[in-house]
Amino acid sequence: MKLYRPYSVVPASQLEGEFEEKTVRVDWICHEREEAVLPYYQLIKSYSDIEYSIREKNWIEERVDNLLTGSEAETLRNYLAKSGKFGLSTFPFELEEFTVPIESGELPLFKEKYLNEAGLRGCIFLYTRDKDYDLSIPVIGVISPFRELRDIHTVSDMLREIDKQNH
Repeated sequence: MKLYRPYSVVPASQLEGEFEEKTVRVDWICHEREEAVLPYYQLIKSYSDIEYSIREKNWIEERVDNLLTGSEAETLRNYLAKSGKFGLSTFPFELEEFTVPIESGELPLFKEKYLNEAGLRGCIFLYTRDKDYDLSIPVIGVISPFRELRDIHTVSDMLREIDKQNH
């Protein structure tokens, strides 16, 4: 089985609010999944051997719950294409793939630090009450700064951007 972290890279001008960067990355995550797609011991490698506090274990479970199944990701792609929200249908929709079981250290992070600093401007809420919303899960887009390679002109710019993306 595979799980996915879908994302879109879009011009910041398409979104509400002011962004320092010309381009932002929108990570599409399942927000507060009610039930795991499989038991956690099947989703997370060596799950029963993890010796973390309950808080840390919950954090790991939340990260795997943020990922989408293949059919959820495809349904999201179709929804964004037909809804026309923020003009997202005109920008690439990419999938980062994770093979189950996933090593806990390889679970993706979205830019929580940026989300906390940006507040509501750091998210795109897809409204489950929309008549066209046909996903079985609540999905939000977490916005984080992103600089396209064509905007990078020097090696030091590249190194700064790599550091920024890694933090």
